[in-house]
Amino acid sequence: MSWISWLFLLAGVYLIVLAVRAIINFVSWFREEYLDDYTPEPRDRRRLEEKSERQAQQMRGGPSSSAAGRAKEKDHAGEEPPRKRIPNPVLAPRRARRLPALAELARWLAAKKTFDYWVNLALADEDPQKRVEHCSKALKLNPTYAPAWGLKAGALWNLKRYEEADRCYDKILEMDPNALAWHRKGLCCRHLAKHKEAIECFDKALAASAAEDRELYQEALRSKTLAEEELARRQAP
Repeated sequence: MSWISWLFLLAGVYLIVLAVRAIINFVSWFREEYLDDYTPEPRDRRRLEEKSERQAQQMRGGPSSSAAGRAKEKDHAGEEPPRKRIPNPVLAPRRARRLPALAELARWLAAKKTFDYWVNLALADEDPQKRVEHCSKALKLNPTYAPAWGLKAGALWNLKRYEEADRCYDKILEMDPNALAWHRKGLCCRHLAKHKEAIECFDKALAASAAEDRELYQEALRSKTLAEEELARRQAP
């Protein structure tokens, strides 16, 4: 074998060793994190217990050294008294400390698909059919949010589903009568050949926008003129 072949062979062996080591580390981490409770080593446990006992004895005004205290008690009693275990957060299982994080994750998952979630999804989606679906889900959770009705109505308009869009504008006008909603409803009525009703809607849009929105006022005026012309053609002999 040439030296290049040996080089590739060594590189392959090295990669295999790295992969096996990574798998072993992952399995150890997984067991420690999700399967096993944290248990300190005997030496660490002894050190933590002695530290906890020293702190407790200092608070009670006892000896400063737990080892000296135990030796003194042993001299008086003839045997070493049983150790009193003092709760220590370091000795608590990791699983118990993970509960707040898991609860927070559960709350986040439960709140993920709320009304705001569906509205934001509808705003981000350019497909009018998908937008209608997202708005419908949002309005099931909060049917009193007028902008969501307007968003759904606009998507239905783009799909040329004028009758459904008209019903959406009716919902908006029940909650928040405004010039824009009257104008959009009038446009739906025009496409549905309901010219008289469209003219009435444009009149209300003109009255509501006269002092606030000149651009909308001019648009409503043009729409009313077109509706009157279409009505006149229909009524002509």
